[in-house]
Amino acid sequence: ASGPGNLNVPPEDWGMTLRQWAAFIMSCRIASPEKWQELENSTDRKREGDVNLYQICDHYVKPWTRNLGNSIALLLNGDKPLKAELMISHAWGEDIIESMVAVLSKASCTGIQLDTVIWFCTFAQYQPGDEEGDCGPGVAAQLALDPFKRVIASNPRFGMLVIHTSAAELYTRLWCVYEVNAAQDALVVPFAAMSMTYFLQALEGLGNGKDMEDVCRCSSASAECWSPDDKAMIQEEIAKGIGWGNLDCKIMDFRMKALQKVLDGYVPLLDWARPHLLKAGVPADDISAMIVFQVAEIVRRAGIYVGCHCLATIAECNKEEAYMDAIETIVVSECVDAIKVNDPDGPDMGLPPGFDPAKRVPDEDIEGLKSDPTRRRECLLNLEAFQHPIGWLELGGGGNFVASYAQEVEKDAMQRIIEVFKRLDTGGCGSISKDKLRQVFFCTDPPMAESDVDLLFAAADTKGDSKIDYEEFLGWLFKSNLAIS
Repeated sequence: ASGPGNLNVPPEDWGMTLRQWAAFIMSCRIASPEKWQELENSTDRKREGDVNLYQICDHYVKPWTRNLGNSIALLLNGDKPLKAELMISHAWGEDIIESMVAVLSKASCTGIQLDTVIWFCTFAQYQPGDEEGDCGPGVAAQLALDPFKRVIASNPRFGMLVIHTSAAELYTRLWCVYEVNAAQDALVVPFAAMSMTYFLQALEGLGNGKDMEDVCRCSSASAECWSPDDKAMIQEEIAKGIGWGNLDCKIMDFRMKALQKVLDGYVPLLDWARPHLLKAGVPADDISAMIVFQVAEIVRRAGIYVGCHCLATIAECNKEEAYMDAIETIVVSECVDAIKVNDPDGPDMGLPPGFDPAKRVPDEDIEGLKSDPTRRRECLLNLEAFQHPIGWLELGGGGNFVASYAQEVEKDAMQRIIEVFKRLDTGGCGSISKDKLRQVFFCTDPPMAESDVDLLFAAADTKGDSKIDYEEFLGWLFKSNLAIS
Protein backbone atom coordinates (compact mmCIF):
# COMPACT_ATOMS: atom_id res chain seq x y z
CA ALA A 1 0.00 0.00 0.00
CA SER A 2 3.00 2.31 -0.10
CA GLY A 3 6.14 2.93 -2.08
CA PRO A 4 8.76 5.55 -2.93
CA GLY A 5 6.67 7.23 -5.66
CA ASN A 6 7.29 7.10 -9.39
CA LEU A 7 8.75 10.61 -9.56
CA ASN A 8 11.33 9.70 -6.90
CA VAL A 9 12.75 6.68 -8.72
CA PRO A 10 14.63 6.64 -12.06
CA PRO A 11 12.31 5.26 -14.77
CA GLU A 12 14.71 2.45 -15.61
CA ASP A 13 14.13 1.20 -12.05
CA TRP A 14 10.36 0.87 -12.45
CA GLY A 15 10.85 -2.84 -13.04
CA MET A 16 9.24 -6.04 -11.78
CA THR A 17 10.29 -9.65 -12.16
CA LEU A 18 8.80 -11.85 -14.85
CA ARG A 19 7.41 -13.96 -12.00
CA GLN A 20 5.64 -10.93 -10.47
CA TRP A 21 4.29 -9.93 -13.88
CA ALA A 22 2.73 -13.33 -14.60
CA ALA A 23 1.51 -13.62 -11.01
CA PHE A 24 -0.20 -10.23 -11.21
CA ILE A 25 -1.98 -11.21 -14.43
CA MET A 26 -3.22 -14.45 -12.88
CA SER A 27 -4.24 -12.63 -9.69
CA CYS A 28 -6.49 -10.36 -11.74
CA ARG A 29 -8.26 -13.43 -13.07
CA ILE A 30 -8.52 -15.17 -9.70
CA ALA A 31 -9.50 -12.12 -7.61
CA SER A 32 -13.00 -12.06 -9.11
CA PRO A 33 -13.91 -14.83 -11.56
CA GLU A 34 -17.25 -13.15 -12.22
CA LYS A 35 -15.57 -9.86 -13.19
CA TRP A 36 -13.09 -11.69 -15.42
CA GLN A 37 -15.94 -13.54 -17.15
CA GLU A 38 -17.76 -10.25 -17.70
CA LEU A 39 -14.65 -8.74 -19.28
CA GLU A 40 -14.17 -11.78 -21.51
CA ASN A 41 -17.80 -11.60 -22.68
CA SER A 42 -17.54 -7.93 -23.62
CA THR A 43 -17.24 -7.09 -27.32
CA ASP A 44 -16.58 -3.39 -26.79
CA ARG A 45 -13.67 -2.69 -29.18
CA LYS A 46 -12.34 -6.23 -28.73
CA ARG A 47 -12.88 -9.91 -29.52
CA GLU A 48 -15.19 -11.89 -27.29
CA GLY A 49 -13.14 -14.17 -25.06
CA ASP A 50 -10.19 -11.79 -24.67
CA VAL A 51 -9.26 -9.59 -21.74
CA ASN A 52 -7.02 -6.82 -23.02
CA LEU A 53 -4.71 -4.34 -21.33
CA TYR A 54 -7.20 -1.49 -21.51
CA GLN A 55 -9.50 -3.61 -19.35
CA ILE A 56 -6.69 -4.74 -17.03
CA CYS A 57 -5.69 -1.12 -16.51
CA ASP A 58 -9.22 0.20 -15.94
CA HIS A 59 -10.57 -2.63 -13.78
CA TYR A 60 -7.50 -3.72 -11.81
CA VAL A 61 -4.44 -1.48 -12.06
CA LYS A 62 -6.20 1.84 -11.48
CA PRO A 63 -8.52 0.71 -8.64
CA TRP A 64 -5.70 -1.13 -6.87
CA THR A 65 -3.22 1.79 -7.07
CA ARG A 66 -5.51 4.84 -6.88
CA ASN A 67 -4.14 7.69 -4.71
CA LEU A 68 -0.97 5.76 -3.90
CA GLY A 69 1.30 7.56 -6.37
CA ASN A 70 3.11 4.31 -7.13
CA SER A 71 2.88 1.90 -10.04
CA ILE A 72 2.23 -1.80 -9.60
CA ALA A 73 5.97 -2.44 -10.02
CA LEU A 74 6.95 0.03 -7.30
CA LEU A 75 4.29 -1.19 -4.89
CA LEU A 76 5.69 -4.71 -5.30
CA ASN A 77 9.32 -3.61 -4.98
CA GLY A 78 9.17 -0.35 -3.05
CA ASP A 79 11.92 -1.26 -0.60
CA LYS A 80 14.33 -1.99 -3.42
CA PRO A 81 13.22 -0.81 -6.88
CA LEU A 82 14.41 -3.09 -9.67
CA LYS A 83 16.41 -2.00 -12.70
CA ALA A 84 15.08 -3.36 -16.00
CA GLU A 85 16.95 -6.24 -17.63
CA LEU A 86 14.38 -6.62 -20.41
CA MET A 87 12.08 -4.05 -21.95
CA ILE A 88 8.78 -5.35 -23.32
CA SER A 89 7.13 -3.58 -26.25
CA HIS A 90 3.46 -4.39 -26.72
CA ALA A 91 0.12 -3.19 -27.97
CA TRP A 92 -2.69 -2.51 -25.49
CA GLY A 93 -5.44 -4.26 -27.44
CA GLU A 94 -3.95 -7.75 -27.18
CA ASP A 95 -5.37 -10.55 -25.04
CA ILE A 96 -3.32 -10.48 -21.84
CA ILE A 97 -3.27 -14.28 -21.42
CA GLU A 98 -2.12 -14.72 -25.02
CA SER A 99 0.64 -12.18 -24.33
CA MET A 100 1.65 -13.88 -21.08
CA VAL A 101 1.93 -17.28 -22.78
CA ALA A 102 3.95 -15.80 -25.68
CA VAL A 103 6.42 -14.16 -23.29
CA LEU A 104 6.77 -17.26 -21.09
CA SER A 105 7.29 -19.38 -24.22
CA LYS A 106 10.04 -17.11 -25.49
CA ALA A 107 11.61 -16.94 -22.04
CA SER A 108 11.68 -20.72 -21.76
CA CYS A 109 13.69 -20.93 -25.01
CA THR A 110 16.25 -18.23 -24.34
CA GLY A 111 17.55 -18.46 -20.79
CA ILE A 112 15.34 -15.64 -19.50
CA GLN A 113 14.39 -16.81 -16.02
CA LEU A 114 11.38 -15.95 -13.89
CA ASP A 115 13.48 -13.65 -11.70
CA THR A 116 14.58 -11.55 -14.71
CA VAL A 117 13.48 -7.94 -14.23
CA ILE A 118 11.18 -6.68 -16.98
CA TRP A 119 9.86 -3.21 -17.85
CA PHE A 120 6.20 -3.32 -18.89
CA CYS A 121 4.70 0.15 -19.25
CA THR A 122 1.18 -0.60 -17.95
CA PHE A 123 2.61 -1.85 -14.68
CA ALA A 124 5.72 0.35 -14.62
CA GLN A 125 3.95 3.73 -14.81
CA TYR A 126 1.41 5.08 -12.35
CA GLN A 127 -1.89 4.91 -14.23
CA PRO A 128 -4.66 6.78 -12.31
CA GLY A 129 -2.74 10.03 -11.84
CA ASP A 130 -4.87 12.07 -14.27
CA GLU A 131 -8.16 11.20 -12.57
CA GLU A 132 -9.90 14.01 -10.72
CA GLY A 133 -8.81 14.15 -7.09
CA ASP A 134 -5.93 11.69 -7.49
CA CYS A 135 -2.59 12.48 -5.86
CA GLY A 136 -0.70 11.91 -9.13
CA PRO A 137 1.71 11.90 -10.84
CA GLY A 138 -0.12 12.11 -14.13
CA VAL A 139 1.02 10.59 -17.39
CA ALA A 140 2.58 13.84 -18.65
CA ALA A 141 4.75 14.25 -15.56
CA GLN A 142 6.04 10.69 -15.96
CA LEU A 143 6.62 11.01 -19.71
CA ALA A 144 8.60 14.18 -19.02
CA LEU A 145 11.18 11.85 -17.48
CA ASP A 146 11.46 10.19 -20.93
CA PRO A 147 11.07 6.69 -19.46
CA PHE A 148 11.29 4.74 -22.73
CA LYS A 149 14.55 6.37 -23.79
CA ARG A 150 15.92 6.03 -20.27
CA VAL A 151 15.22 2.31 -20.21
CA ILE A 152 16.74 1.80 -23.66
CA ALA A 153 19.75 3.98 -22.76
CA SER A 154 20.34 1.83 -19.66
CA ASN A 155 21.21 -1.02 -22.07
CA PRO A 156 19.00 -3.72 -20.53
CA ARG A 157 20.79 -7.04 -20.35
CA PHE A 158 18.34 -8.96 -22.57
CA GLY A 159 17.42 -6.08 -24.87
CA MET A 160 13.82 -5.54 -25.94
CA LEU A 161 11.15 -8.19 -26.41
CA VAL A 162 8.45 -7.28 -28.93
CA ILE A 163 5.15 -9.14 -28.42
CA HIS A 164 3.16 -10.16 -31.50
CA THR A 165 -0.35 -11.47 -30.87
CA SER A 166 -3.44 -12.21 -32.94
CA ALA A 167 -5.78 -9.71 -31.30
CA ALA A 168 -3.98 -6.43 -32.02
CA GLU A 169 -1.66 -5.24 -34.79
CA LEU A 170 1.39 -4.11 -32.85
CA TYR A 171 2.46 -1.37 -35.23
CA THR A 172 -0.84 0.47 -35.23
CA ARG A 173 0.40 1.78 -31.86
CA LEU A 174 2.80 4.65 -32.50
CA TRP A 175 4.81 4.03 -29.34
CA CYS A 176 5.63 0.49 -30.57
CA VAL A 177 6.89 1.94 -33.84
CA TYR A 178 9.00 4.42 -31.90
CA GLU A 179 10.37 1.79 -29.47
CA VAL A 180 11.64 -0.72 -32.03
CA ASN A 181 13.31 2.07 -34.01
CA ALA A 182 14.88 3.64 -30.92
CA ALA A 183 16.10 0.26 -29.65
CA GLN A 184 17.86 -0.59 -32.90
CA ASP A 185 19.38 2.88 -33.10
CA ALA A 186 20.75 2.44 -29.57
CA LEU A 187 22.11 -1.03 -30.48
CA VAL A 188 19.73 -2.64 -27.99
CA VAL A 189 18.82 -6.03 -29.44
CA PRO A 190 15.09 -6.34 -30.27
CA PHE A 191 13.66 -9.83 -30.63
CA ALA A 192 10.13 -11.08 -31.09
CA ALA A 193 7.77 -13.22 -29.02
CA MET A 194 5.12 -14.45 -31.44
CA SER A 195 2.10 -16.18 -29.97
CA MET A 196 1.08 -19.41 -31.66
CA THR A 197 -2.25 -17.84 -32.58
CA TYR A 198 -0.38 -15.02 -34.32
CA PHE A 199 1.70 -17.64 -36.09
CA LEU A 200 -1.50 -19.44 -37.14
CA GLN A 201 -2.82 -16.19 -38.67
CA ALA A 202 0.47 -15.74 -40.55
CA LEU A 203 0.36 -19.34 -41.73
CA GLU A 204 -3.19 -18.88 -43.03
CA GLY A 205 -2.12 -15.72 -44.84
CA LEU A 206 0.77 -17.52 -46.50
CA GLY A 207 -1.59 -20.32 -47.46
CA ASN A 208 -3.99 -17.83 -49.08
CA GLY A 209 -1.51 -16.52 -51.63
CA LYS A 210 0.29 -13.89 -49.55
CA ASP A 211 4.07 -13.83 -49.40
CA MET A 212 6.24 -13.02 -46.37
CA GLU A 213 6.36 -9.34 -47.26
CA ASP A 214 2.55 -9.15 -47.41
CA VAL A 215 2.22 -10.84 -44.01
CA CYS A 216 4.91 -8.74 -42.31
CA ARG A 217 4.27 -5.35 -43.93
CA CYS A 218 3.13 -2.40 -41.81
CA SER A 219 2.26 1.26 -42.36
CA SER A 220 4.00 3.06 -39.52
CA ALA A 221 2.81 6.49 -40.71
CA SER A 222 -0.77 5.37 -39.97
CA ALA A 223 -0.01 4.36 -36.37
CA GLU A 224 -1.92 6.24 -33.68
CA CYS A 225 -1.25 7.52 -30.18
CA TRP A 226 -3.79 8.63 -27.57
CA SER A 227 -1.78 11.78 -26.72
CA PRO A 228 -1.64 14.48 -29.43
CA ASP A 229 1.59 15.82 -27.93
CA ASP A 230 3.27 12.40 -27.95
CA LYS A 231 2.04 11.77 -31.47
CA ALA A 232 3.50 15.06 -32.71
CA MET A 233 6.83 14.40 -30.95
CA ILE A 234 7.23 10.86 -32.34
CA GLN A 235 6.13 11.81 -35.86
CA GLU A 236 8.54 14.75 -35.97
CA GLU A 237 11.44 12.62 -34.71
CA ILE A 238 10.82 9.86 -37.26
CA ALA A 239 10.25 12.28 -40.15
CA LYS A 240 13.51 14.11 -39.39
CA GLY A 241 15.38 10.87 -38.82
CA ILE A 242 14.92 7.54 -40.58
CA GLY A 243 11.73 8.52 -42.47
CA TRP A 244 8.49 6.53 -42.70
CA GLY A 245 9.38 4.46 -45.75
CA ASN A 246 12.73 3.37 -44.36
CA LEU A 247 11.14 2.64 -40.99
CA ASP A 248 8.51 0.41 -42.63
CA CYS A 249 11.29 -1.53 -44.36
CA LYS A 250 13.19 -1.82 -41.09
CA ILE A 251 10.14 -3.18 -39.24
CA MET A 252 9.24 -5.55 -42.08
CA ASP A 253 12.77 -6.94 -42.14
CA PHE A 254 12.69 -7.45 -38.35
CA ARG A 255 9.33 -9.22 -38.57
CA MET A 256 10.27 -11.38 -41.56
CA LYS A 257 13.40 -12.69 -39.85
CA ALA A 258 11.46 -13.45 -36.67
CA LEU A 259 8.58 -15.15 -38.51
CA GLN A 260 10.93 -17.17 -40.72
CA LYS A 261 12.69 -18.43 -37.61
CA VAL A 262 9.36 -19.60 -36.17
CA LEU A 263 8.40 -21.20 -39.48
CA ASP A 264 11.71 -23.06 -39.62
CA GLY A 265 11.13 -24.30 -36.08
CA TYR A 266 7.71 -25.72 -36.94
CA VAL A 267 8.62 -27.57 -40.13
CA PRO A 268 9.71 -30.70 -38.18
CA LEU A 269 6.47 -30.58 -36.16
CA LEU A 270 4.34 -30.38 -39.29
CA ASP A 271 6.30 -33.17 -40.96
CA TRP A 272 5.92 -35.34 -37.85
CA ALA A 273 2.15 -34.94 -37.51
CA ARG A 274 1.17 -34.95 -41.21
CA PRO A 275 1.18 -38.75 -41.81
CA HIS A 276 -0.79 -39.38 -38.62
CA LEU A 277 -3.48 -36.90 -39.60
CA LEU A 278 -3.63 -38.08 -43.21
CA LYS A 279 -4.15 -41.60 -41.90
CA ALA A 280 -6.97 -40.29 -39.73
CA GLY A 281 -8.68 -38.82 -42.81
CA VAL A 282 -7.90 -35.13 -42.27
CA PRO A 283 -7.83 -33.25 -45.63
CA ALA A 284 -4.27 -32.41 -46.62
CA ASP A 285 -5.06 -28.69 -47.04
CA ASP A 286 -6.27 -28.46 -43.43
CA ILE A 287 -3.38 -30.25 -41.75
CA SER A 288 -0.94 -27.39 -41.08
CA ALA A 289 -3.59 -25.12 -39.56
CA MET A 290 -5.05 -27.98 -37.51
CA ILE A 291 -1.68 -28.92 -36.04
CA VAL A 292 -0.81 -25.36 -35.06
CA PHE A 293 -4.30 -24.73 -33.66
CA GLN A 294 -4.21 -27.85 -31.49
CA VAL A 295 -0.67 -27.24 -30.25
CA ALA A 296 -1.51 -23.57 -29.61
CA GLU A 297 -4.28 -24.60 -27.21
CA ILE A 298 -1.97 -27.00 -25.35
CA VAL A 299 0.74 -24.34 -25.10
CA ARG A 300 -1.83 -21.85 -23.79
CA ARG A 301 -2.79 -24.25 -21.00
CA ALA A 302 0.88 -24.90 -20.21
CA GLY A 303 1.41 -21.13 -19.99
CA ILE A 304 -1.55 -20.80 -17.63
CA TYR A 305 0.00 -23.55 -15.49
CA VAL A 306 3.30 -21.63 -15.28
CA GLY A 307 1.37 -18.41 -14.55
CA CYS A 308 -0.38 -20.28 -11.74
CA HIS A 309 3.03 -21.42 -10.50
CA CYS A 310 4.21 -17.79 -10.37
CA LEU A 311 1.21 -16.73 -8.30
CA ALA A 312 1.36 -19.86 -6.13
CA THR A 313 4.96 -19.22 -5.07
CA ILE A 314 3.92 -15.77 -3.84
CA ALA A 315 0.64 -16.91 -2.27
CA GLU A 316 2.40 -19.74 -0.43
CA CYS A 317 4.97 -17.34 1.06
CA ASN A 318 2.15 -15.13 2.30
CA LYS A 319 0.07 -18.11 3.54
CA GLU A 320 -2.84 -17.16 1.29
CA GLU A 321 -4.73 -20.48 1.36
CA ALA A 322 -7.78 -19.10 -0.42
CA TYR A 323 -5.59 -18.11 -3.37
CA MET A 324 -3.84 -21.48 -3.30
CA ASP A 325 -7.18 -23.29 -3.47
CA ALA A 326 -8.33 -21.10 -6.38
CA ILE A 327 -5.03 -21.67 -8.21
CA GLU A 328 -5.25 -25.43 -7.79
CA THR A 329 -8.82 -25.40 -9.09
CA ILE A 330 -7.61 -23.77 -12.32
CA VAL A 331 -4.72 -26.24 -12.62
CA VAL A 332 -7.03 -29.26 -12.28
CA SER A 333 -9.89 -27.96 -14.41
CA GLU A 334 -7.91 -26.29 -17.23
CA CYS A 335 -4.36 -27.60 -17.37
CA VAL A 336 -3.88 -31.20 -16.27
CA ASP A 337 -5.72 -32.98 -19.10
CA ALA A 338 -4.59 -30.47 -21.75
CA ILE A 339 -0.84 -30.87 -21.24
CA LYS A 340 -0.70 -34.66 -21.58
CA VAL A 341 1.19 -36.02 -24.59
CA ASN A 342 -0.93 -39.04 -25.50
CA ASP A 343 -3.68 -38.76 -28.11
CA PRO A 344 -6.90 -39.33 -26.11
CA ASP A 345 -8.70 -40.65 -29.22
CA GLY A 346 -6.04 -43.09 -30.35
CA PRO A 347 -2.48 -44.35 -29.84
CA ASP A 348 0.31 -42.23 -28.47
CA MET A 349 1.86 -40.46 -31.45
CA GLY A 350 5.12 -40.09 -29.59
CA LEU A 351 6.91 -36.97 -28.44
CA PRO A 352 6.52 -34.04 -30.87
CA PRO A 353 9.69 -32.39 -32.26
CA GLY A 354 10.61 -29.34 -30.20
CA PHE A 355 9.55 -30.96 -26.92
CA ASP A 356 12.64 -31.70 -24.81
CA PRO A 357 12.42 -35.41 -23.88
CA ALA A 358 14.10 -34.70 -20.53
CA LYS A 359 11.06 -32.67 -19.48
CA ARG A 360 8.39 -35.22 -20.33
CA VAL A 361 6.30 -36.61 -17.47
CA PRO A 362 4.22 -39.76 -18.14
CA ASP A 363 0.51 -39.14 -18.61
CA GLU A 364 -0.42 -41.34 -15.66
CA ASP A 365 1.72 -39.18 -13.36
CA ILE A 366 0.07 -36.02 -14.71
CA GLU A 367 -3.37 -37.60 -14.22
CA GLY A 368 -2.39 -38.34 -10.63
CA LEU A 369 -2.21 -34.61 -9.89
CA LYS A 370 -6.01 -34.58 -9.82
CA SER A 371 -6.30 -36.98 -6.90
CA ASP A 372 -3.08 -36.32 -4.97
CA PRO A 373 -3.21 -32.82 -3.44
CA THR A 374 0.23 -33.15 -1.84
CA ARG A 375 1.90 -34.03 -5.12
CA ARG A 376 -0.16 -31.40 -6.97
CA ARG A 377 1.04 -28.63 -4.69
CA GLU A 378 4.62 -29.87 -4.81
CA CYS A 379 4.59 -29.77 -8.63
CA LEU A 380 2.85 -26.40 -8.66
CA LEU A 381 5.46 -24.81 -6.40
CA ASN A 382 8.55 -26.47 -7.90
CA LEU A 383 8.92 -26.29 -11.67
CA GLU A 384 12.33 -27.92 -11.46
CA ALA A 385 10.57 -31.06 -10.22
CA PHE A 386 7.79 -30.78 -12.83
CA GLN A 387 9.14 -29.34 -16.07
CA HIS A 388 6.54 -30.91 -18.37
CA PRO A 389 4.64 -27.60 -18.92
CA ILE A 390 7.95 -25.93 -19.79
CA GLY A 391 8.46 -28.56 -22.48
CA TRP A 392 5.25 -27.36 -24.14
CA LEU A 393 6.20 -23.70 -23.69
CA GLU A 394 9.55 -24.35 -25.38
CA LEU A 395 7.73 -25.95 -28.29
CA GLY A 396 5.40 -22.94 -28.42
CA GLY A 397 8.39 -20.62 -28.57
CA GLY A 398 9.79 -22.47 -31.58
CA GLY A 399 11.86 -24.95 -29.59
CA ASN A 400 14.71 -24.54 -27.13
CA PHE A 401 17.42 -23.71 -29.65
CA VAL A 402 20.21 -24.40 -27.17
CA ALA A 403 18.84 -27.82 -26.21
CA SER A 404 18.37 -28.61 -29.90
CA TYR A 405 21.85 -27.40 -30.69
CA ALA A 406 23.40 -29.50 -27.92
CA GLN A 407 21.52 -32.58 -29.12
CA GLU A 408 22.59 -32.05 -32.75
CA VAL A 409 26.28 -31.74 -31.97
CA GLU A 410 28.29 -34.96 -31.73
CA LYS A 411 29.10 -36.20 -28.23
CA ASP A 412 32.80 -35.49 -28.55
CA ALA A 413 32.17 -31.92 -29.75
CA MET A 414 32.48 -30.32 -26.31
CA GLN A 415 36.20 -31.02 -26.10
CA ARG A 416 36.72 -29.79 -29.67
CA ILE A 417 34.84 -26.57 -28.93
CA ILE A 418 36.84 -26.06 -25.73
CA GLU A 419 39.98 -26.27 -27.84
CA VAL A 420 38.58 -23.58 -30.16
CA PHE A 421 37.77 -21.44 -27.12
CA LYS A 422 41.30 -21.85 -25.82
CA ARG A 423 42.79 -20.75 -29.14
CA LEU A 424 40.62 -17.62 -29.08
CA ASP A 425 41.45 -16.96 -25.42
CA THR A 426 44.78 -15.37 -26.24
CA GLY A 427 45.15 -14.00 -22.72
CA GLY A 428 44.71 -17.42 -21.16
CA CYS A 429 42.21 -16.09 -18.61
CA GLY A 430 39.61 -18.83 -19.13
CA SER A 431 36.89 -16.43 -20.27
CA ILE A 432 35.60 -15.25 -23.62
CA SER A 433 33.84 -12.16 -24.99
CA LYS A 434 30.62 -12.04 -27.00
CA ASP A 435 32.45 -11.31 -30.27
CA LYS A 436 34.64 -14.37 -29.80
CA LEU A 437 31.62 -16.47 -28.80
CA ARG A 438 30.06 -15.50 -32.14
CA GLN A 439 33.15 -16.73 -33.96
CA VAL A 440 32.79 -20.12 -32.31
CA PHE A 441 29.10 -20.66 -32.97
CA PHE A 442 29.02 -19.21 -36.47
CA CYS A 443 31.54 -21.85 -37.50
CA THR A 444 29.77 -24.87 -36.03
CA ASP A 445 27.33 -27.22 -37.73
CA PRO A 446 24.52 -26.33 -37.32
CA PRO A 447 25.47 -22.63 -37.08
CA MET A 448 23.69 -20.46 -34.53
CA ALA A 449 21.93 -17.23 -35.55
CA GLU A 450 23.45 -13.96 -34.33
CA SER A 451 20.34 -13.02 -32.31
CA ASP A 452 20.44 -16.42 -30.59
CA VAL A 453 24.10 -15.95 -29.67
CA ASP A 454 23.26 -12.53 -28.21
CA LEU A 455 20.50 -13.99 -26.02
CA LEU A 456 22.62 -16.97 -25.08
CA PHE A 457 25.46 -14.71 -24.00
CA ALA A 458 23.13 -12.44 -22.03
CA ALA A 459 21.73 -15.45 -20.15
CA ALA A 460 25.18 -16.84 -19.38
CA ASP A 461 26.81 -13.49 -18.48
CA THR A 462 25.46 -13.51 -14.93
CA LYS A 463 28.17 -11.14 -13.69
CA GLY A 464 27.33 -8.54 -16.33
CA ASP A 465 30.99 -7.99 -17.21
CA SER A 466 30.60 -8.97 -20.90
CA LYS A 467 32.69 -12.12 -20.39
CA ILE A 468 31.89 -15.72 -19.52
CA ASP A 469 33.93 -18.62 -18.21
CA TYR A 470 33.83 -20.93 -21.21
CA GLU A 471 34.21 -24.33 -19.51
CA GLU A 472 31.41 -23.49 -17.08
CA PHE A 473 29.38 -22.10 -19.98
CA LEU A 474 29.74 -25.24 -22.09
CA GLY A 475 28.80 -27.48 -19.18
CA TRP A 476 25.67 -25.37 -18.75
CA LEU A 477 25.01 -25.42 -22.49
CA PHE A 478 25.26 -29.16 -22.96
CA LYS A 479 23.05 -29.83 -19.95
CA SER A 480 20.39 -27.65 -21.68
CA ASN A 481 19.99 -25.84 -18.36
CA LEU A 482 17.79 -23.06 -19.73
CA ALA A 483 14.37 -23.75 -18.24
CA ILE A 484 12.73 -20.61 -16.88
CA SER A 485 12.45 -22.38 -13.54
